Amino acid sequence: MNHPPFAGRPDVLDRRVLFAVELVDPVTQSIVWQGVTVTAPDMQAKPIISQSGRFVWLVDQDAWPATIAVDPGLMPYAAHTQPAPPRPVDILAAPPAQRLARILLRPTTAYPFDTGATVVRGTLREKVANAAVVPDAIVQLAWHDALSGDWTPGRPQAGEVWPRTDTKGEFAALLQLNAPPPADPDLVRGLLKVRVQVTRGPATRATPDTFPFLPNAADAGRVPEGRLLPTDVTLGWNELTPI
Repeated sequence: MNHPPFAGRPDVLDRRVLFAVELVDPVTQSIVWQGVTVTAPDMQAKPIISQSGRFVWLVDQDAWPATIAVDPGLMPYAAHTQPAPPRPVDILAAPPAQRLARILLRPTTAYPFDTGATVVRGTLREKVANAAVVPDAIVQLAWHDALSGDWTPGRPQAGEVWPRTDTKGEFAALLQLNAPPPADPDLVRGLLKVRVQVTRGPATRATPDTFPFLPNAADAGRVPEGRLLPTDVTLGWNELTPI
């Protein structure tokens, strides 16, 4: 998982560049290109990889991608497909930001979470015991503000990229605590108060405050801050609380 930090900025894209894709590891905030493949299925040309680690297509008459597909290969990220941004009216005059798509990769349960992120891995089912798994649900790990009582992040918004359950219902939800004052993370003895938020269609539910992430009842609703929870959890959709 050795990827370099961000190299360059969008404004290094010159006029020969039609379009570029930048893949970002959400934990290390580094650019990823090794071991992954990025394609625009509706375009004949294949991308080249720039010195900054971006996947770049050069200007080719009126060509413009309709979709972008990311194949992670053996890397611990989920496959991803999304629409390309709208084609600028004048490619050569378009600012670099209109010709660059930045994609935040989604780690799978195989990701080696050893970089200071708070992580909960597990499986989502319709019910905890002997029930069907729930694939393709958005999963977020939210922290509690002891001062305001708010949870961060909020419900997923359109255009945001969040981890999802895979075909086996498995997920890896993570957060990197960023709480500028006056926010007051609910942290006790190195244990952070969190909840797992799950979104299926228009409905979002969350684990209750008393969810036993850890075996000690006194630590209900808390996980080790900046670490991987040592035991995977099983969540039942029917037991989560609507929010």
